[in-house]
Amino acid sequence: MSPKNHKKITTMDQLAVIISNGFQNNQEYMDKRFTELSGEISEVKEDLNEVKKDLSEVKKDLRGVKTKLDTFIDDYKDDKLPMRVEYIENVLNLHKK
Repeated sequence: MSPKNHKKITTMDQLAVIISNGFQNNQEYMDKRFTELSGEISEVKEDLNEVKKDLSEVKKDLRGVKTKLDTFIDDYKDDKLPMRVEYIENVLNLHKK
């Protein structure tokens, strides 16, 4: 009640009705806010699930890249590196070990 609407309370029943109305208004407000909040939380959960799916795809892609990189390094180490070392040894006229 605003100050302009003050009514003189003369009975306990009137006071009980005013208090009850105050509690009811507060309950309705809180129910509305919790409903809104519940909807917002649902949206956040949906967004989070999308992020998890995207990250899962990124992890799969990274595993593929790692496999390709490991294969490249192994091939280079086995095929190209000995050939390059031999070339450098020949150019520098070093003894082979």
